[in-house]
Amino acid sequence: MMHFDARKSGRSLPRTGLLTAAVALGAAAFANAPVQAQVACCFDDGSCMEINDTDCMDQGGAPGVMGSTCAMSVCCTSMAFGTLDISDPIFNRVAGSGVNLNCNLGLSLSGIGTAVRYEAIPIHSPAGGVLSAEIQTEGTTIGDTTMALYCDPFDPSAPTMHIVSFDDDDGPGVLSAFYPVDAIALNADTRYWLVVSTYGNGVFGDFALCLGGGYSVIGDADHDGILDDVDLCFGDQSSGDADGDGVCDDVDQCDSDANKSDPGVCGCGVSDADSDGDSVPDCIDGCPNDPNKLEPGACGCGAPDDDSDGDGVANCVDGCPDDAGKLEPGLCGCGQPDQDSDGDGWLDCFDNCPFNANSGQADEDGDGIGDVCDNCASTANADQADSDSDGIGDACASPPAGSSAPCGSGMPMLLLAGAASFAGLRRRRMTLMVGPDSTIAP
Repeated sequence: MMHFDARKSGRSLPRTGLLTAAVALGAAAFANAPVQAQVACCFDDGSCMEINDTDCMDQGGAPGVMGSTCAMSVCCTSMAFGTLDISDPIFNRVAGSGVNLNCNLGLSLSGIGTAVRYEAIPIHSPAGGVLSAEIQTEGTTIGDTTMALYCDPFDPSAPTMHIVSFDDDDGPGVLSAFYPVDAIALNADTRYWLVVSTYGNGVFGDFALCLGGGYSVIGDADHDGILDDVDLCFGDQSSGDADGDGVCDDVDQCDSDANKSDPGVCGCGVSDADSDGDSVPDCIDGCPNDPNKLEPGACGCGAPDDDSDGDGVANCVDGCPDDAGKLEPGLCGCGQPDQDSDGDGWLDCFDNCPFNANSGQADEDGDGIGDVCDNCASTANADQADSDSDGIGDACASPPAGSSAPCGSGMPMLLLAGAASFAGLRRRRMTLMVGPDSTIAP
């Protein structure tokens, strides 16, 4: 190889000469350098590039083995480790190949893989995309594995249902794998099941599962028996949300009542509803549909306990709601007392002389006023008019129109009658004074 150093010659080459020399030297070096083969280079984020191993390491990646490609490599974004032993459940595995993203691959049961031990691993990816998974040699002691991918739910009693794909020995040796080339593109944030099992029964051992494409195992971080993807109380050590109200049981004071998270006024299991809007819950409101009452009271819900006459008895049970003196109409009706002022056995409301005893209720002129209190007993005068207030009703105190006064004397009849009485009394006294044998001439 010719080596030319211009500084030693003491001569300065033209600029074009320097460029020509540099190109010639670079070409010679490239022609003699060994060519590095490209490999699958995995990065921490799960991405893969096919570059030479030197460039891969320079960029912080992990180069694959010579001849590896991204299509047939799994760039691990998470790992899962497990052991299949006698404590694990058994099922009859399927056999076959293919991919059905509609969860209906339609494989048959294997004649060899009956009663094999298995472990069902829940996986998902927040973003979804192509799944890659591989049982790795390092960390795996089971000689031969199988791996099946199921949509949720996985039912070991019906292993041919909900299958997306199955692999026997596409991984290292006779281990199992799903590679990007299989194009198993799954939905985002959706649970799937990777079921790892032994090829035949009676086999035990450990396995190491590498997951790529952003997929990871769905765990149970708070160990409450509820997987994290459906655990509404993820990470708080609660037992979940028994009543499904979105409030974790460890803070839900009514964990069996989906409508309440604290007892409130009425307690768990009873609504704090206020049907009539009076700010008192129905459970303690004696009239839940009457906003004006909390208790039925005397009149019941829906009817006010008003007392118009102020007698202490509500209108609804007061026979005389506007008469403070009566609760029932009685004989005289509301507004009139059932009393007998003159004690003659007749209530005032029926007595034609309520303040003058007259048990016979005599009424000669039939004017509704009893004779004992009628100012003109022989002449009907229901109005009892007495213009001169002399106690004699107008109806019988004046003579008929056009007639003269009695006896033509102009004296009142009452005075004449009095004079006559006085004259007779005097004559009688004179006779007594004379004696029986005496005679007085006229």
